[in-house]
Amino acid sequence: MPELPKGTVTFLFTDIEGSTRLLKQLGDRYGEVLADHERLLRAAFKQAGGQEIDTQGDAFFVVFTRGRDAVAAAVAAQRALAEHPWPEGTAVSVRMGIHTGEPALGTGRYIGLGVHRAARICSAGHGGQVLLSNATRELVADDLPEDVRLRDLGEHVLKDLDRPERIFQVVIDGLPADFPSLKSIESQPAQATPFGEREAELAEAAATLVSPPLLSGRRGMFVLAALAGVVAAAVSISVFALGRGDSGGTAHFPLPPDSVGFIDPETNQLAGHISVDVQPTRVAVGQDKVWVTNAQDQTVSVIDPEARRVVRTVPLESAPRGLAVDATGAWTGQGSLLVDIEQRGAVALTRIDPISYETRTAPVVPRGNGPFDVAVGGGYVWVSHGIFAEGTVVSQIRPSTRGVVENVPLPGAEHAGVEQGALAVGAGYVWVVGGTDTVIRIDPETLVDTPITIASGSEGEAAQPIAIAVGEGAVWVANRINGTVSRIDPEDGTVDETIEVGGNPSGIAAGEGAVWVADSTGEAVHRIDPDKNEVVETIELGRRPDGIAVGDGYVWVTAY
Repeated sequence: MPELPKGTVTFLFTDIEGSTRLLKQLGDRYGEVLADHERLLRAAFKQAGGQEIDTQGDAFFVVFTRGRDAVAAAVAAQRALAEHPWPEGTAVSVRMGIHTGEPALGTGRYIGLGVHRAARICSAGHGGQVLLSNATRELVADDLPEDVRLRDLGEHVLKDLDRPERIFQVVIDGLPADFPSLKSIESQPAQATPFGEREAELAEAAATLVSPPLLSGRRGMFVLAALAGVVAAAVSISVFALGRGDSGGTAHFPLPPDSVGFIDPETNQLAGHISVDVQPTRVAVGQDKVWVTNAQDQTVSVIDPEARRVVRTVPLESAPRGLAVDATGAWTGQGSLLVDIEQRGAVALTRIDPISYETRTAPVVPRGNGPFDVAVGGGYVWVSHGIFAEGTVVSQIRPSTRGVVENVPLPGAEHAGVEQGALAVGAGYVWVVGGTDTVIRIDPETLVDTPITIASGSEGEAAQPIAIAVGEGAVWVANRINGTVSRIDPEDGTVDETIEVGGNPSGIAAGEGAVWVADSTGEAVHRIDPDKNEVVETIELGRRPDGIAVGDGYVWVTAY
């Protein structure tokens, strides 16, 4: 690689918006589209003197010695993309973010927050949009072509960055100029004027009026200052508030269907959402990713929590059931896999590699019902499922071979069903819902099981536990029928508290100093304070949630 530019440089990040949709739409032709996209962008970068630093998938990281060259490259690239004849009437929409700074140089790479700021600015945009930081805007504002101008989008707080960034959009004549609100964490109002985007034209006119041949010396300076005052006064005439962002930014209300919402545990507010495939059910966080099972589309969506977008969609042979993540990858169960024409189907376990996203599937039992849930811990993968004529069991599986070590029958669970089998691992045990009023604690070494009776609510209804989680000092069980959460002491196996949450719980998670309950009837998430053993906050979603998980600084919840 040539020597990297030093000193003040300008970074340009790009990536394709909706690449998963394009892949599904175009199939084998997506490779051709990706190659054309790369060719067009590289030609624009080279023409403007850019140096390619990195390319991953459909994303570019390029450096320029001058800010105006980075803007010129982005403008040329967007025009080339818009003019290219893409197959099947598709549109390749690329978002771009530009920031200028003075980064440190490591071994063949740049180091510093400036790199992260440029990447975050790109992630905040939409396909076809070019965004600038204020630092870049200061350098290029007076040196733009006639058919390019800037639009002030106000201040935005970007993920993991303490200082708000004032962001400007590059408006290119002949290309779309109106986009949804940015996908930043927060936004501050921008100052708008009745002249709209004509400030640049007014400034140009002012410069013409006070050009040296006409007005020179102190009189010219006086007129220029007066005109500047007029423009400044115009700028302060009105203020408008930016709307709320789309997926990946501040969330619309209600939460859209087939999406994953993320809640900020510090503010107890829905911070945004990410669209996934049809009927998302379970969600898990691990390996620097958020994993989502989509039942109807029979896929697993892999989300980059920093970029807040789906980076891969993994197809499966049947609907995924249960989800867990460990150092070896993501694990999900599949049912009704045809073994041969005489057999009804196999309960199977699938591992998704966290880097290549390749899948490996092995049967748990050749014929059975389910699986119901999957969990990892204690060096094993645990799968709850039914064996015909034998009831519900939990299979202990060695990850390296994906082979069954032991099957643990659940006491009293004579009929396999979806109300049995919710799994969690933690506090030294495996925990599984065993029936309409029972949770079973399994010792992972001896496989000895201990039933625990779940108490009914204040009205005396049956509990019917539906979901279970371990964390914040206890085991937590969400009970669907009576709208309660049972708190279990993991050592003595007793129910310490029964907490009224109301509604119809569908999922539960523990972390970030709280216990989080997805309420499908109330279309909300309830926050339980584990010290007070009571609901202290309810976050309305406007749509029925299903799965819920905590990780990477957020609470993630699925809705369909």
